[in-house]
Amino acid sequence: MRFLLSIIVAFGLTSTPGFGQTVPVDLELAFVVDASGSIDENEKLLQRQGYVEALTHPRIQRAITSGILGRIAVAFIEFSAYGCERLSVPWTIIDGSQSATAFGRKLLVVDYDPCLGGNAVADALAFAAQSMDENNFEGTRRVIDISGDGPNTLGMSLRGVRRDVLRRDITISALVLERLEMPELPDYFRD
Repeated sequence: MRFLLSIIVAFGLTSTPGFGQTVPVDLELAFVVDASGSIDENEKLLQRQGYVEALTHPRIQRAITSGILGRIAVAFIEFSAYGCERLSVPWTIIDGSQSATAFGRKLLVVDYDPCLGGNAVADALAFAAQSMDENNFEGTRRVIDISGDGPNTLGMSLRGVRRDVLRRDITISALVLERLEMPELPDYFRD
């Protein structure tokens, strides 16, 4: 077993870079997902299944593998209240259907116990940006894809964090889980 492990490490067949190595990728993509108390089990599953279906879809697979480097790095981050951000599925290389399926399996089974008290959207964005800066991947593009069902109610200023993230050449994409009692939420996330 140790022999097999040494071969895997020697030939770089692991899904994450070794200490001190930077691996170039076409895209660093952080899925940042609201896991606060307002998200029920169905919404949580809907978000996760959507990411899995997207990553494993043949058209997306072709897009990933036809990039200049033929691979992307993806992470799954969950957040809720202030100080409750978590890298639930660590940064992983996706370079084909096998790695996408393996990432998806991890994403569907990881558990998260949210903190109570609101949504710290800005803190989640800051956490994701810092995670990108520290992840040992070097993407030609960097994107934070954030989804949620509520505005920033705790923690840092959203405008200030957004400005900082954009200065770092990170694109922010938002997906709103609409709530009837918050019809203005899509506009909030658009800004």
